[in-house]
Amino acid sequence: MRLDNRLKKCAYGKGKPAYEYQNIVADIFKELFYPVFIDEPMLQIVSIHPERRRDIIIPNRSENGFWAYLSIIYHSDLFLVECKNYSAPVTHTEIIQILDYMRKPALANIAFLACRVGVNSNAYETIQSYYNENGRLIVVLDDKAFLELISNHNKATNILRKKYQMQKAKL
Repeated sequence: MRLDNRLKKCAYGKGKPAYEYQNIVADIFKELFYPVFIDEPMLQIVSIHPERRRDIIIPNRSENGFWAYLSIIYHSDLFLVECKNYSAPVTHTEIIQILDYMRKPALANIAFLACRVGVNSNAYETIQSYYNENGRLIVVLDDKAFLELISNHNKATNILRKKYQMQKAKL
């Protein structure tokens, strides 16, 4: 089944639908950016603390362009992707969880939040505040953004770059 159809048909919620959503997001990144810009996404990475499980880690392999720029600016060769398969906007609480992962210097200074319907205003304010204080950024990608990326496969990197720049400009 095509990625856009898989995303549209994916049920909201925890458990099996959450894992399916996570696999779809990993497949989207792989389909659009592997092997030119990224290495294959790694799913369900557990740290030395078993309760700290990262949904997706994307190793960067790009030596130029947007992906290389992200690695240079954020001093990271790994990108964190956290997936929230909620029918409601992501809240401040979930953003704090992601920021806790980002506090680990070995992981990432930039993360992508894959979520179905975006974030609420408190969550956005937390993203803004943390970026302004620490220079670490969470880029929000909802279903609408993923569908745009999928439908413009050949322009996906440029679309992602523009989404990154637009969000950063608003901070």
